[in-house]
Amino acid sequence: MAAPAVRCTVVRPAGTQTLRASLAPCTGSAYSTTNSFLSQVRAKFAIISFSENSYGHPSPDTVARLKAHHVRTYTTQRNGSITVKVAAGGHVTWAFSRSSRPQ
Repeated sequence: MAAPAVRCTVVRPAGTQTLRASLAPCTGSAYSTTNSFLSQVRAKFAIISFSENSYGHPSPDTVARLKAHHVRTYTTQRNGSITVKVAAGGHVTWAFSRSSRPQ
């Protein structure tokens, strides 16, 4: 089975280091990321949007791959609404409606 397309946002404010963030597709299913993708993107942060479900998402395999690649992972179930703002000057602000602790 081929890996599905993955949305990745790479934000590079002028004159600053790259902020790499990935929005894990398909609520963190087992096929939502691959080691190859994570190696190429080098995301520092991932956001997985999901609620209680019968599919077991996010997949423990996906969470383990993110951890193995040292990706700080946030989920809407644990952290609530997640807002990331990048100002023109490069300042990054994170806001959470619940906990600010990663997965």
